[in-house]
Amino acid sequence: MHNHNNHNCCHHGEHNHDEHKDHNHHDHHSHHDHEHHETHGHHDHGGHEHHAHHGEAMIRDFTIRTVVVLVTLVLTLVIPNQTLVTLIGFTGLGYGAWPFVVSMINEIRRRSIGMMTLIGIAVVASAIYNALLVFGVITGTPVWVEILLLVVAMLVGHIIEMKAVGGMSDAVAELLKLLPNKATVLRGKDKTEEVHVHELKPGDVVIVRSGERVPADGIVVEGEAVADMSAFTGESVPVPIKKGESVLAGTLLVEGSLHVKISKSPESFYLKELADVLSKVRYEKVSYYRLADKASFYLTVVALVVAILTFIVWSLISSPVKGIEYALAVLVIACPHALGVAIPLVTSRAVYLLTKHGIIIKNVSVFERLRGVDKIAIDKTGTLTYGNLVLSDVYVLDKKMKKEKILQLVATLELYSNHPIAKALRKWALPDLKVDKLEVMVGRGMQGVVNGKHVLAVSMEEFRKQFKGKYLDKVKIEGSVAIGVAIDGKPVAVFTFEDKLREDAHNLMKVLKELKIDPVLISGDRKDVVEKIAKQLGIKEYYSDVKPDDKVKIVESLQKKGHKVIMMGDGINDAASLAKADVGIAVATGTDVTKASADVIVTGNLDTSFKVLWELSNRAYRKIRQNLFWAFGYNVITIPTAAGVFAGLGLSLPPALAALLMAVSTVIVSVNARLLREPRE
Repeated sequence: MHNHNNHNCCHHGEHNHDEHKDHNHHDHHSHHDHEHHETHGHHDHGGHEHHAHHGEAMIRDFTIRTVVVLVTLVLTLVIPNQTLVTLIGFTGLGYGAWPFVVSMINEIRRRSIGMMTLIGIAVVASAIYNALLVFGVITGTPVWVEILLLVVAMLVGHIIEMKAVGGMSDAVAELLKLLPNKATVLRGKDKTEEVHVHELKPGDVVIVRSGERVPADGIVVEGEAVADMSAFTGESVPVPIKKGESVLAGTLLVEGSLHVKISKSPESFYLKELADVLSKVRYEKVSYYRLADKASFYLTVVALVVAILTFIVWSLISSPVKGIEYALAVLVIACPHALGVAIPLVTSRAVYLLTKHGIIIKNVSVFERLRGVDKIAIDKTGTLTYGNLVLSDVYVLDKKMKKEKILQLVATLELYSNHPIAKALRKWALPDLKVDKLEVMVGRGMQGVVNGKHVLAVSMEEFRKQFKGKYLDKVKIEGSVAIGVAIDGKPVAVFTFEDKLREDAHNLMKVLKELKIDPVLISGDRKDVVEKIAKQLGIKEYYSDVKPDDKVKIVESLQKKGHKVIMMGDGINDAASLAKADVGIAVATGTDVTKASADVIVTGNLDTSFKVLWELSNRAYRKIRQNLFWAFGYNVITIPTAAGVFAGLGLSLPPALAALLMAVSTVIVSVNARLLREPRE
């Protein structure tokens, strides 16, 4: 098993806070395999902010273009004046199709022709053909309806795609919200100054009080506190922090106060590094229509070659006008009208069906990426467990004391703490009891006089220091958080607390076994706690004491061994690994950061949600393949017909009829998408 150095995460326990390792940066992968984003004007993905600024703006832009083209289409049908129709048609077509023309130019410039090239050529060729008709150079029927319909279909397809990849900036924004805006800097011995976090410099000493977040990475030079490290470990149990230990920006102090000497500049805070990794790994896997891209490449090459040959042959055996008509028919019939909606129609249907089952899909490429998955890395706390400590056992050491009485006294004392252990005991508290001489022993526990009795509730380490003896022999605290209790100076009990397994955790393991997906447990918790959960669930491979960047490395190592990996988690510390995995699944009860960085969010039971997701994604992928086969395959018959190969048999496809068949192919893929069945839980 892979295990890091253990540290005690106990409420009142010791803490070995390891020096944070250098964060592993990932190379920023290019977008060369995602040609569709050329259309969006994303010619330079220099950084995450570039994408964030452009996402919503591009969706608005394409929506406006779609409306303009639809209005143009209606006007060309109802206005009888052909001159006015031509003027409106050219204006609407030029505005609506401009992104495709620009993308065509870029594809040709890069020598990587694809769907955009074919659409662009069809638009330009149709415009030229319509212009020749208007000026009386040739005679024939205008093709406004067919070319405007083509542009609408492609615009809508791209809007669906952009909405799917939108929101990538959400995760980073949520992560950086953990950083406070202001920091209190110590100037000399007694003076303090409030400054903006960005003004902090290495060497500055900041004061962090209870309830505040650490503003920057640094070393504790004075004080002690109990800190909520859930942003980095995912564990709900706060840990003690002492002088000489390192702390990370975003850490929340639950008790105590600290003087922290800043060790890093604002640009290199660990939280910023985590956000940077998150944004980069998100870009690494934005690769949607690979199948469509491949199909459209071959379709484009075939259509262009056939169109050119058609023009040459018909110009020689008939006339250049006839050559133009046949060549234009080839370009129109070959336009990926159906290809453009083949995937969005299926994925939108699948997303709708999954939503009915409480499964939210954020990236439609999930339907492709889920295929072949054979490993699932699962976070423990809050994913397989409820994420809240509950009292599991009370070991009474003094038989003269009643269990209920001990519980009432300790719980009443703990009313004055916000610690998870205190919350687990509150239902036994008696608020009417008088509490005097209350003392919070930072990092160790609490003591006070409750109803006239001195009550001490401390970590097991502190308990053993104060009370020697064999009274702990029968106490089983492995895999649990524990505190020792003494009343009036005598040890009377040991309380153990556990984060209970979710009811659906065992069923999830059964589903994974059926699907032949091997589970891997990854947690920032102690080895004994993780080992206990792994044994309960029958998980053979598990990792404990894992930091967020270690989680990413574990996912990467599994991928390097040839596995396709799902990551399932709920905490901020899972965000980067969720993004790095082939598919990231977040539990709905998790943090906003986690949900923003995941591909899938499940709101229901883990087992039924996973089974429905798996079944419907496989069905959706099959439908996508079927639609792509039809959208590409029907051209095998229609392109030769449009080229006039069967003209001698009386079979030909003028541009208008070619457009009609193109529309029919779209209807076919639409109907096929609607036939996607709803899975049963």
